[in-house]
Amino acid sequence: MKKLIVLLLAVVLLLTACSSTKFPMTSQHEKYGRKALEIADAYLDFDLTLDEAKEKIDDLRKSEASLPDPGEDEEIGSLSVKTHVSSLQSAFFSAALRADGLKGLASEESADILKARNDLAELLGEKTR
Repeated sequence: MKKLIVLLLAVVLLLTACSSTKFPMTSQHEKYGRKALEIADAYLDFDLTLDEAKEKIDDLRKSEASLPDPGEDEEIGSLSVKTHVSSLQSAFFSAALRADGLKGLASEESADILKARNDLAELLGEKTR
């Protein structure tokens, strides 16, 4: 019974350590992700309008094709950054569709953008908001 408890504790500690570890990625992919964070933060800080932020994220996504192919050990982290930036772009796109013709932006749309931003921040080892 003691061995089982020790084994379970070891597995829990291992899973906890793995979940807080930042995946390796190319420096270009990291810069790409950080640029997306800057755009989201500027929007959330009211430095950019929704349309401006959406346009900047769209432009950033267009530059994704120029990112280098990651090495084998950097593949998961680099792919994760691309996926999270895509999710952030999707959140901006949805917010723009819902806000079109409306006065102001509903809290649900802002919450979606904030969640996508925070997911990317966690991946990059940055603070969430």
